[in-house]
Amino acid sequence: MIYFFTPFCFKSDLGSMYNHYCELIPDDDDWVCMMDHDIMFLNPKTAIQIKDITQKYPETGLFTCVTNRVGNKLQCYNHTIEENPDILYHKEIADNLIENHYDKVLDIQRPISGLLMVFRKSTWKLLGGFKPGLLTVDNDFSKKVLQRGLKIKLMKGVYVFHYYRLKEGRKHIQHLLK
Repeated sequence: MIYFFTPFCFKSDLGSMYNHYCELIPDDDDWVCMMDHDIMFLNPKTAIQIKDITQKYPETGLFTCVTNRVGNKLQCYNHTIEENPDILYHKEIADNLIENHYDKVLDIQRPISGLLMVFRKSTWKLLGGFKPGLLTVDNDFSKKVLQRGLKIKLMKGVYVFHYYRLKEGRKHIQHLLK
């Protein structure tokens, strides 16, 4: 089973909110998919695709996806932060990647940006959960994955649209400080 969550915390403690959702998962072998509130699946097959990938690579500690905008360019389509706001443009990318790279993965040897993170509850327990706070909880979690000798895999066929301050600019962080 995979549980899809889009946590949000009004007290600037996303790490504790992630932990709260992980505690809800009944089985240690179940998967958790944590998603930022400003991402969007663009292909109706994406959730099934994620299930298929977790079944193909069950030993993986943490999965992430390809996107249009995020600080870690390794996770960006063509390793470039995309400024194009046309959702149909991004739909084409998503459809192309799902068609040509459905269950292909790439091993990542460094911390990731956590716009989408897929992991087992047992991995979360092994790592001691997420640290409290708002910023860098994803980086910290993925560092612990690597320190434990677990694999981080980029799902090359899973593309999500990430708003990521498209209008305001990437340096805009006022919404994070409230």
